[in-house]
Parts: sequence; C-alpha cells; structure tokens
Amino acid sequence: MHINLLPWRKQKAQSELRNMIVLSTCILIIVTTATTLLHFKIMQGIIELQSHYQSLKKHTPVIINKQTLSQAIHRYRQLNTQLTWIHNKKQQQKQLMAALIQLAKAMPSSLRLVTLSKKDQELTVQGFADNPQVATQYSKNLAHQPELSAAVLKNINDEKRSRAQHNGANLNNAASFIISLNIKPRKED
Repeated sequence: MHINLLPWRKQKAQSELRNMIVLSTCILIIVTTATTLLHFKIMQGIIELQSHYQSLKKHTPVIINKQTLSQAIHRYRQLNTQLTWIHNKKQQQKQLMAALIQLAKAMPSSLRLVTLSKKDQELTVQGFADNPQVATQYSKNLAHQPELSAAVLKNINDEKRSRAQHNGANLNNAASFIISLNIKPRKED
C-alpha cells in the first residue's frame, strides 16, 4: 500500500503560509496602531509643552543680562549721589535762611549793614554803627543766637566819618565794622 502525501504537504505549506501572513498582518496592524497612538501622544505632549512655554514666556519678567544690570546699578548710584547733593544743598539753604533771620532779629536800629557775604559756612557782615559799642554789642548778640556761632568782631574803625551815607541814611560820625561768624549745622528735619 502506498499513500500519496504530496497534497497533504502542499496543504500544510499553504496553511503555514496563510498562518504566517495572518500573523504578520496582525503584528503589522498592532505595530501600526501602537506607533500611531504613540505619535499622537507625543504630539499632544509637544503641544502642551509649547502652550506651557508660551504661558511662562508671557508671565515671566524679563531676565536682565549682566551688562544691563551693571548699567542700572551705576545709574542708581549716580542718582543717589545727586539726590544726596540736592538734600545737602536744601539743608544748607535752610541753615542760611535761619541764620539770616537771626541776623535781622539781633540787629539794633542804629546799625546799617553795607555788605553781607557767605563762603561755605562763614558769614561776613560789614556795616556802620552810630558808635563802636553798638557794633560790639551786635557781635555779642550774634554769638548767642541759636543758628550762629563764633561771632568775631574782626575790625572796627571808630574814626569819625563826616556825612557818611548809605541807602539814604545819613550816618554822621559813624564807625565801620566787620563781623565774621559761622552758621551752626542743623539737625536733620
């Protein structure tokens, strides 16, 4: 007896080929689906990152580079120096105004001022008095004023001047004088 196995082998080969094609197709479908899902997931992540980046970019303050920061610090120091200078000048003006008010309050009516000059914190007053004692007393009065200090009668000339005139005031027999004094620094307001 003899059996022909050729058709059976042929069927088996066709069956294996069919199984392999089905298996390959399934693997190809699974891999394609997984790749597509992975691609969409990655694209969704990229879109979220771009959105987050734009949001951060919109809400984050500008980052200053080192050169801009050093320029800003330098400008701040310049402005601070100018502000200090202005503040000091303002204080000096207040001190000068207070000193001038004290000069006026202490001045007797028989005294005439001719020149008033200021250099730094020193005031120099020149004028005429009816007699030397009035100028001496004025110098002493100035030394006791709260805004002034170190009033020094530098020069008094008591020679009689006939018909000396200043600002329309007739100062017969007037004595000339020079008083130098310092303005006291004020405490900060």
